[in-house]
Amino acid sequence: MYHGQMNGKAREESHRLFVRDELQVMVATIAFGMGIDKPNIRQVIHYGCPKSLESYYQESGRCGRDGIASVCWLYYTRSDFAKGDFYCGEVKSEKQRKAIMESLLAAERYCVLTTCRRKFLLEYFGEKFPADRCGNCDNCKISRKERDMSREAFLLMACIHSCRGGWGLNMPIDVLRGSRSKKILDVQFDKLPLHGLGKNYPANWWKALGYQLISQGYLKEILSGIYRTISVSSKGEQFLASSRPDYKPPLVLTLTAEMLGVEDNGNTKEEFKTLSTSESEGFSEAEGQLYQMLLEERLKLARSVGTAPYAICGDQTIKKIALPRPSTKARLANIDGVNQHLVTKYGDHFLQVIQKLSQGLNLSLDGEARVATASLQTNEVRKVSLVTNKSNKLTPAKFEAWKMWHEDGCSIHEIANFPGRSAPIKEQIVAEYLLEAAQEGLPFDWARFSEMIGLTQEIISEIQGAISKVGSTDKLKPIKNELPKEITYQHIKTYLTMRNCGISLEAIQSGSIQTEKDGEPAHNASNLSGPTLETCHVERHCEDGISAISSTEKCNLEINEVPTLPVNGSEVQKLSLTSEGGFTNKRHKVSETKEVNSTKLKATESSVVE
Repeated sequence: MYHGQMNGKAREESHRLFVRDELQVMVATIAFGMGIDKPNIRQVIHYGCPKSLESYYQESGRCGRDGIASVCWLYYTRSDFAKGDFYCGEVKSEKQRKAIMESLLAAERYCVLTTCRRKFLLEYFGEKFPADRCGNCDNCKISRKERDMSREAFLLMACIHSCRGGWGLNMPIDVLRGSRSKKILDVQFDKLPLHGLGKNYPANWWKALGYQLISQGYLKEILSGIYRTISVSSKGEQFLASSRPDYKPPLVLTLTAEMLGVEDNGNTKEEFKTLSTSESEGFSEAEGQLYQMLLEERLKLARSVGTAPYAICGDQTIKKIALPRPSTKARLANIDGVNQHLVTKYGDHFLQVIQKLSQGLNLSLDGEARVATASLQTNEVRKVSLVTNKSNKLTPAKFEAWKMWHEDGCSIHEIANFPGRSAPIKEQIVAEYLLEAAQEGLPFDWARFSEMIGLTQEIISEIQGAISKVGSTDKLKPIKNELPKEITYQHIKTYLTMRNCGISLEAIQSGSIQTEKDGEPAHNASNLSGPTLETCHVERHCEDGISAISSTEKCNLEINEVPTLPVNGSEVQKLSLTSEGGFTNKRHKVSETKEVNSTKLKATESSVVE
């Protein structure tokens, strides 16, 4: 445990044991949350509604900082929302009291929300979230019952309207339930025609409906000191005006746990299963055991050197080690997340442990990525890439973004808001990551990328005109100043990257290169020259056994050298000939070949040179 009444030494000891994984569970007050920078916390559980969303965002943000799927739980009761007077107890300024009450009100709305929680959180902090569902919170992952509640909504809104404002939710609900308490009799609300029409439902049911109508904009809550009053909004007024005794406009709302009742709410186990952490997903049973054993070995090693386990390497790195199970330091160093310090200081120890544990579990060493097992992916776990990051310039984050784009088919928006991230990143940053990957020579679908960012041939023509006026591409701002507002910096950067890579958007989009005599079906430009139109060129030497490309008669593609040839589906190699009278490094325009041959050439030394 950890709280403010403990002495400094006891708090320090609790903190040390938790950070070093000696203890797995810490029960603490908010005095503990801000001082934690532990990346492998898998669950953060709030017992009670937080007093503000700002503090909740900070505290829940301690969870899953290493990118492995983790879960934040929040338990609350209605009594948590009545603590406004307690929080405002020592505050004298009316402005401060109002700020505290507004913060508590926002936290309450977050708790009772039936729509996407992530969207609500981000928009509360001023960030736009374009999608309606994040696919990651309980409201998005767990299917809940819905039904038309237009009649009940009409009764509640009409009763609030009849009470003429100045009350919270409790008064109109008591009227609907037929209460004859002194406060109702004093204001003669027992004589209202709606009195007693809602007695079939308990008070908490009506409160749950009220909060849904607030979140949907039919009701509005107004703060007055520490008290809250409820009234019908303009949207609610329209609903009441369009209702008749025999007709109510349809109003489909989600049935919350309070509405379903305790007896009908039997989904708790399923919810726990749906929202559980998934550290071992993507592993076979034996690999899952190996992963847990490696975590234990890392803990022993950390104890022996007197440091925290995550200081040696993170859980994510251990996952990546458990899949291929390297047998040499070179293979270990090639794994994302493994730094030189780990290889130098603990490399031998890790290799011995991996070999010993793998033998005990009948697992082979230096295993290839298992697409069949790992491709059964979830939102959090994706397949292991067959392409490794061979570029020193490309950081793991950029390489990971490229893998999600190229191998998993994710959109820029999906990459930016990937659930495994501790926090979403801007879409412009993701686009720049992808462009850097293209510049480093990784396979890249330029047509798809251009379509996604809205880059057209017309926009490219305008950018080319602006560059001609400016006369330089050293700075982007002068170019942007020459262009219409709808053409963004992202369009300019993409065009310049394509130009540096020798890519023509027109050639990609046309995608049809016909042979003159045979009338064969048109070939996609990217099929003609392997990844030439999809990747930036990477200098490599030609190896024996490469299949040559079949001749074509007409081709307006601009190429730096001989077309690149795909090898083994992922490697890109380029033939570089520098002999006299042969190809030079100058750019050539290939117009037509002298002979037409519809059959594929055999890749012999003489045929390649010819």
